[in-house]
Amino acid sequence: MKSNDLLWLGLIACSLGAGVVGGSYLKKDELLPICHSLAPGLFPPIALALPTEQGVFDSGLQYAGQPWQVTFVGARCDAGCQAHLQQAEQTELPHLVVSYSSDFKDTRAAYLARGNTVQFEQAAESFGLSIEDWSRPDYAATWRLNADHHIERRWVEQTAPAAWAD
Repeated sequence: MKSNDLLWLGLIACSLGAGVVGGSYLKKDELLPICHSLAPGLFPPIALALPTEQGVFDSGLQYAGQPWQVTFVGARCDAGCQAHLQQAEQTELPHLVVSYSSDFKDTRAAYLARGNTVQFEQAAESFGLSIEDWSRPDYAATWRLNADHHIERRWVEQTAPAAWAD
């Protein structure tokens, strides 16, 4: 570990400590993008390998050195969720959609994984996403990963195009 990494880790720890003391702290899924961008050397790259309708999606093998994105969809995907997915599909990045419900259908998704078994729960937890949030009806959250497979951006239940602007 480099001294620069220790400095960033100390800064993050102090910030979190101040947030906890103040009663307002970030959830893990809000904190991970910040940590990945500030000190990527402290966090391993995120890699997912999930069975999909198109075969196995393996980010480490298929998209090594390339950016990609993943969207987790809740138990039911109503109007808000569909609007979020429509915005997420606007990029040209490889896109994995992971649905909590096995009856979810989305023909736009490049890769569609459906299920909520342990393998899928571990995938959600690798992004800091709790099962309670992921299983909510009409929930949709997208994470964009950079070429090093560190979290670059995160959107939760965003339907407005302006929120997705880079």
